[in-house]
Amino acid sequence: MMASSGELSSEGRKSVASLDTEQLLKSVVVDIVKQCSKKGIIISKNCAAYLVTLMVKRPEFLNLQGQEFGKEDMKKLQELCLEKCSKICTLANLQMQAYFNVEVVGRAQVIEENRENRKSLFEPIFRDFLSKFPQNPEDIEKSFNSLVALIILSSGIGTLTNSLALRETAVALQSVFSALELTELLMKPYDEQVKQVDELTAIVSGVRLFNRDCNRGGHYIDDLPEILSRDVETMQGTLQTLMQKLMFKILLLTRAVENHFCKSNHWEPSSNDAGNGPKKFMQSSNGEETVINGGPKLEESENIKDALITAHQFEFFLRSLESQVEEVQKRMVQLKEQLRNCLAKIHSTVSFRSAIPTVEIYPLFIDLYDVWRYFQDEIYSVNYINSITWNINTHAQVLDSLDNKIVKQMIGEEHEDRKKSPEISLSAELIPEIELITYDAVGSAFEDLPVELNGFCIWCFVHGHGALIPGNPKLGLCRYNNFYYSTSSAPRMIEFGQNPQSYIYEASLILKKKPELSTLLSIQDEIEPSDIKIGHKSISSSDSAVQTELHPVESYISPNYSWNEWDYRRHALQLVRLRKCLTTSAQTGKSHWRQEAWVNVSLPHKERWSQTKRQSASNVPQPRRYAFGLRGKQGEPHMVDLTRPVDE
Repeated sequence: MMASSGELSSEGRKSVASLDTEQLLKSVVVDIVKQCSKKGIIISKNCAAYLVTLMVKRPEFLNLQGQEFGKEDMKKLQELCLEKCSKICTLANLQMQAYFNVEVVGRAQVIEENRENRKSLFEPIFRDFLSKFPQNPEDIEKSFNSLVALIILSSGIGTLTNSLALRETAVALQSVFSALELTELLMKPYDEQVKQVDELTAIVSGVRLFNRDCNRGGHYIDDLPEILSRDVETMQGTLQTLMQKLMFKILLLTRAVENHFCKSNHWEPSSNDAGNGPKKFMQSSNGEETVINGGPKLEESENIKDALITAHQFEFFLRSLESQVEEVQKRMVQLKEQLRNCLAKIHSTVSFRSAIPTVEIYPLFIDLYDVWRYFQDEIYSVNYINSITWNINTHAQVLDSLDNKIVKQMIGEEHEDRKKSPEISLSAELIPEIELITYDAVGSAFEDLPVELNGFCIWCFVHGHGALIPGNPKLGLCRYNNFYYSTSSAPRMIEFGQNPQSYIYEASLILKKKPELSTLLSIQDEIEPSDIKIGHKSISSSDSAVQTELHPVESYISPNYSWNEWDYRRHALQLVRLRKCLTTSAQTGKSHWRQEAWVNVSLPHKERWSQTKRQSASNVPQPRRYAFGLRGKQGEPHMVDLTRPVDE
């Protein structure tokens, strides 16, 4: 049965609920920004929207996907988000993720946007150049100068304030483009004009670069290969400096977190607990607080653990930027080689020749200019990487504000049990549930194995409730259900190997409660995705006007149209009456032979002619007669025949 018009189907109700929920979540984002502003916490709307998108993946909200959120759910979601924002290190981690995942774009898009921005700068000059048609020599000269300025701006080689750049560009343009061709260019369609101007820009720029290589000018042109080499070297030095400083902090925080959270997973009460001295709070494996003598408070220790997560996230982004800089360096080497080859080919083409066909030399100039443009793109990409580095570095500066006393207190004295513990030889009897994969067994493929949790120890991750302690690959990897896991010590591997399913389940719960770890640990697929999408991208608005056509569809007047509906009813009744009528016919004897006939002729008629072998003609004498005696002469008037004989 079909639903009535006043009711919605289940899919319709689900879509409406999703739309209502999206609007409510957007209002939650606005409220989070306002509440944080009142508390003195600076957070952008993009970061708040990113945080809300992560928090709806928690187990409390997974059963509400595709349904309408209630007020209690929204209030709880807002409280959880504000709790995350109140933690300085967690907020810094979220801000880095929001910036890197939302605002940072790929290299191809960055280069394309840069070229579009540069093109928009000289768009008014281009429009002015095409709008004016020269009528006299002065107008031709002005249009030619506008074309010179257009070439300089679009190529990015030189500036309009440099007289040498203007002069050399004008000379190079005159060598390949005349004033007569300028008038022809302005008469072409717009698309052909753009194509020809781009081609002229490439040819003229290639000529200028070649003259610079021959020391015949172009001293004002920047040495882009040298600039790119210097920028890449500077960027690598900056990243290395930040990485060295960061790795020292990570080492210190790792020791503190491992000693405080992963020293043991059970607490045994002692007789000294009854005192009122300082006590250390620590979470057990079930999430409850336990008390151990001495040490920082739970809030302080959790802040150090969050700082370690933020430091590893910063390290992840820095290594990603380092790989991008290395790719730029590889492309720089290739571009330098291409530049040398282009210049050498042009030199070999023009040497000892006074005249060269344009079809032979122009493509070489265009190739030279293309290589030079690639240098410009790489320089801009390095500058973009530099801006990303300093933007995420501003968020990571919260690591400098950590209390070193708390870190040292968490480190305490080096526990001798880890130092003096005898080496344990791992065997299948000790880890019956898993398969141990070592480097000796698989060789060089060991480094390419996909390790879960990005190589961090799963035992420490579970017992430390999100503690990120690096695993020890020398011990090998634990393979369970075709997934690879790492641990930091042999005893921890043995304990994980005895019940791996329990550890994996506990780790999944921690990841759902701390969805900010999903980007760092690269496990977005394991967390159930949210059906609710909140727009992170900032929407730029601008004024625009639209002019519609007067009559986009041609008017049509039906000859059978009538304003009176009774006419249509009358016509309908006639059609109904005709359905009941019968048509009969009869044929008489006289009309029997009256049949129609058709004749097919070929029109117009074909003309035919023939040619004889010999041509001849005949001519008879012209008759001539003279009336004698009409002018008073003697004698009777008579006619005299003066016609010549035929056979004469």
